[in-house]
Amino acid sequence: MRRLENELSLHADASPLRVDDGGIVRVGKGRVTLDLVVEQ
Repeated sequence: MRRLENELSLHADASPLRVDDGGIVRVGKGRVTLDLVVEQ
């Protein structure tokens, strides 16, 4: 039996989070803040 980990390849995508000039964490290139996403 072949080992499963030899058949899978994993990669990580870049995080869509960024910190703006005021130190607020925002999602993507928009104006949505991370705290708003967590609150909802």
